[in-house]
Amino acid sequence: MSAQTVTIVKGARWPVQFTLTNASGAIGLAGCAVTMSMHNVATGAIVCTDVTITIPTPASGIVTWSPGATETTTLGRFLARFKITSGGVYQGVPNDCCINIIVVNNAT
Repeated sequence: MSAQTVTIVKGARWPVQFTLTNASGAIGLAGCAVTMSMHNVATGAIVCTDVTITIPTPASGIVTWSPGATETTTLGRFLARFKITSGGVYQGVPNDCCINIIVVNNAT
């Protein structure tokens, strides 16, 4: 999976969409549950752990995260990692590291 980078305006609460992929392409998510954890790169502080993620398009690996009230209040770079669970078995995504989330004052 090539690294995805998403830029979010500080304090934003609107949904953010990601496509979860592996070396074969989009990961099919039918019948799966997806959670996300995120930490601040500069401080190491954990921003969220095992937040439930919406799966609007399971066949295409598309997921949506709706940031909570405190998850985009700090400027900086964050790394997000997703956990896919199916039948009690889970897989971390992306397996080569994380998705970059950059929180900025404004989207310029």
